[in-house]
Amino acid sequence: MENKEVILCKEAKQCIKQGYISIDDNIEFRTIRDVSDLFNKHYDGFQRSWIKIDKDWQRVAGCFQIYRASNRNIYSNVLSADGNCFYYLINEESDSKKEEAVNGIINHEMKLTYLFLKYPGSGYKFYGVFEKDIEAMKKSIENKEYKVIYKKIDDKLDLTQFFN
Repeated sequence: MENKEVILCKEAKQCIKQGYISIDDNIEFRTIRDVSDLFNKHYDGFQRSWIKIDKDWQRVAGCFQIYRASNRNIYSNVLSADGNCFYYLINEESDSKKEEAVNGIINHEMKLTYLFLKYPGSGYKFYGVFEKDIEAMKKSIENKEYKVIYKKIDDKLDLTQFFN
């Protein structure tokens, strides 16, 4: 098997060298593949918006556009004005499908998301470490809002853990 040399994007090199990425760094990554370098994954070609960190999916890096890509997209991504909450609005046709979608995420083992957002005309930028807010999601079902909600728990991510 051929050993392929890994070439990191300059933004990832800078963050890896300092050992962390912070929301204050104001660094933008051009592609999801570039974001994957921060986690020592080195994706090649097209990838989904989730970068799997653990084999059991307890931690992921989420790379989302902050606007809907198409009318067929069932999620609308929203960052709160203070940046302390990120959520998706489920845009399914029926309330039962919306509730099923939110409950599926409540019951999914994923707990942490390292959030990278892309606004129109910009690259992916780190917005913090977010944790699934199960109680808020249950309340959103009761209120028929059907939101998948994550709350911010840290503005900084230690990258050294991915390079040991």
